[in-house]
Amino acid sequence: MTAVSAILLAICGYRTVVQQRFYANDEVFYQRAVAIAPDYGLAKDYLGNTYIRQARLDLAMVEFREAYRLALDDPHAKFALASGLFKTGDHKAAESLVDSLSRDERQPYGKMPVFSHDDRYYQDQARTNG
Repeated sequence: MTAVSAILLAICGYRTVVQQRFYANDEVFYQRAVAIAPDYGLAKDYLGNTYIRQARLDLAMVEFREAYRLALDDPHAKFALASGLFKTGDHKAAESLVDSLSRDERQPYGKMPVFSHDDRYYQDQARTNG
């Protein structure tokens, strides 16, 4: 029985080491999440944000667009796409999404940010009851 226990312990230890590879960094972690659940938009959103931090805007936009396609009615997905569009210089498309978000009662972050030209400054935008 001791030999069987030792083998099982060794297998568990090996599987733990293999699993830890998926936590090496954010990119690997979210790529793994997308591979496991390709229709899970939030994982694509997080992967897109990881790419933004790495200044890999083209890859980020692929993820943001796909997350939005998967959840057209999700304000989080819409906000992520708008943010990515703004960072890539497509201000007109970003403005359209932000405008629709400003009228949405389910605002993703409680306050609707107004993008500045350098994307460092946010202000609260007064919500209107149109």
